[in-house]
Amino acid sequence: MKDSETSIDHLANYIISLANDILARSNRSVTEEQMHLVRNMVNKTLSFKDTVFLLLNRRIRDSVRVQLVSGRFRRDSNNGLEFVQEEMEALSHKIFIMARHNRDVYAPWYDKIISAALA
Repeated sequence: MKDSETSIDHLANYIISLANDILARSNRSVTEEQMHLVRNMVNKTLSFKDTVFLLLNRRIRDSVRVQLVSGRFRRDSNNGLEFVQEEMEALSHKIFIMARHNRDVYAPWYDKIISAALA
């Protein structure tokens, strides 16, 4: 997944290959119908409209928002993101630093815009 050349087809083929390796132990292989099903499942799961994708997206956004508000990364072991927690923490920290710098540099302009909007 970390390889920039990874595509949905590569991922589906990799899953099919793993399944074939497991099934080969009992002299079986993945059928064409199963291959089609795996490809559809991978494509659906990685779709921006998929429920699982939307759930994970919301959890990632919430995690970054907590970092921006509190300055600390929230380690939550039951949100389904444990496998990418280190990467998320590093990215959230970078976003926090960038947002803090942006606020420090542009605060006077933001204050004027907000004051005008509230007036």
